[in-house]
Amino acid sequence: RFFYESPDAIWKDLGIQGLLHRKFDILLDKYMVKKDLPWWRRILTSQGSFRQEALSSMILTVFNQNISDVHALAGLMAFMLATDDALYHIKGGNAKLMSTAWNQAKEARAKKCPGKEGLLSHVEKEVSTVVGSIHGFDLYNENGDDIGEFDLVILATPISESKIDFLIKSHMDETAVLQQMPLGGLIENSDETGAAGYISPDHEGHSPLPRQLPAVVTRRYIQSVTTIVRNATLQADYWFGQGKVENRTGPWLPRQIYMTAAGKFKEHNVTGIFRIPPSDGTAEDDGAIYKICSSQHL
Repeated sequence: RFFYESPDAIWKDLGIQGLLHRKFDILLDKYMVKKDLPWWRRILTSQGSFRQEALSSMILTVFNQNISDVHALAGLMAFMLATDDALYHIKGGNAKLMSTAWNQAKEARAKKCPGKEGLLSHVEKEVSTVVGSIHGFDLYNENGDDIGEFDLVILATPISESKIDFLIKSHMDETAVLQQMPLGGLIENSDETGAAGYISPDHEGHSPLPRQLPAVVTRRYIQSVTTIVRNATLQADYWFGQGKVENRTGPWLPRQIYMTAAGKFKEHNVTGIFRIPPSDGTAEDDGAIYKICSSQHL
């Protein structure tokens, strides 16, 4: 199939719909992954809880949420991402995603519309304001500079996280007065008064009583911040105790450090520290690159 009516139809076709409608805790209970250590393990040294420590810290790092707050599919995704570095990895970095999509768009345009390839352009600008009218949409950057006029605007990110103002020009004064754009849907005007779907031109295609956007569009999302630190050296004494390191350096140090909820509180909202290996295959030494995950900007 190449067309689905909804995301739920995709999950159902893949056979994983049930993972979206149950908590990760319930799935772990089903497979007897215990929350607490049995009494006999509590009296032994170096004993830990895989569920309360490993799994909870993986979810905290990836989604910045507690293990009890995520559904089963999200929990399994966090586990896979933490245990397989190559999974969902884009060769060359995430920056390749947009450039590859653009190249595919140009190739498709050349194939479907020969001789009209020049009509397709890529404007690499950060949009902060969209102003709509009956003629189209004007896009502006944060300095107020006009990026251009477009027939259609597709927002490929949650509107609550886009940091973009959506405005329309007033039909009474298009040169100065702006007002909030109704985002509950457009109505196509009919040329004939009284015809089905007819709306007065004063409303400029917007219903006088616009519908509310669904909650999935307007809800706030929980952020997870990634900070890259170059030429860094991990202070082993801090993590493993003074005098226990014995001046050892190099490969013996862990590549990944995950925080539990208690560790996140102690380490200033840091949820994970990950060493990024050199891309050229050279030997790892001091001055490495680390990725630090946190719930707030450091």
